[in-house]
Amino acid sequence: MKRLFLPVLLFFLVACTTQAAEDATAPEAPVITTAHELIATMRTERALGPDHTLTFVQESIFHRPDGSVDTTTWYEAATMGKLRIDFAPIEDGNGVLYAEGKRYVFQGGTLVNERPEVNPLQLLLMDIFMQPAEQTIEGLDTLGFDLSKLHETTFNNRPVYVVGADAGDESAKQFWVDQEHFHTVRVIDKVGPNGSATLDAQVTGFEDVHGFLHENEILIYVNGNLAQEEKYSNIRTGIDLDESLFDPTNWRFETPYWE
Repeated sequence: MKRLFLPVLLFFLVACTTQAAEDATAPEAPVITTAHELIATMRTERALGPDHTLTFVQESIFHRPDGSVDTTTWYEAATMGKLRIDFAPIEDGNGVLYAEGKRYVFQGGTLVNERPEVNPLQLLLMDIFMQPAEQTIEGLDTLGFDLSKLHETTFNNRPVYVVGADAGDESAKQFWVDQEHFHTVRVIDKVGPNGSATLDAQVTGFEDVHGFLHENEILIYVNGNLAQEEKYSNIRTGIDLDESLFDPTNWRFETPYWE
């Protein structure tokens, strides 16, 4: 009996010592008490270089108020502060460009509309990991997110931080961040004339691309009703993208950057 007890005791002591050593050397989880600390942590924990590029194909499924469903394909390319969307068929020359704080709309290869606009999803799903935290904070202030408010809750059974709203308020502008991976999983925004409608974008899928979790599925609700599904494929990073792709004065659509 003693012969059996001694090895078991030694194993227990070794296991406890090993676990204690692992606990002592494990990095401490960041302490988040303010929105500013969260944004800074997202930048450091999931840092992407300022020259990071991204391309993907997006299946866009639109749910119309009459119950009909339309599906189309978008081809997208992004780098810090810039997002280009080409609508299929490419040869028609239709698309949208977000760059330098503006939105440009093209039809038939011609610019038909230009206005100041920052895309909050571009800011919170990509730019936040590339640019200085101060720049992200400035952008969120401009968009009207209340960075003085931070609370914790759960989303899809995972703990999250919520910036921009008090607990229980899902109508104010806000964004939700996964507490383990520090990526944005939900964005609630006010859209339409005078902010009369509530847009709720929920990230429901991610894909590991070279060690970085990129979203590959988003559900978008407007006033509580499913309005759009986005499904991403052929996600690529580190692609050399010609700067002219993001030049609103030279809308080129013959370059197959998504292939």
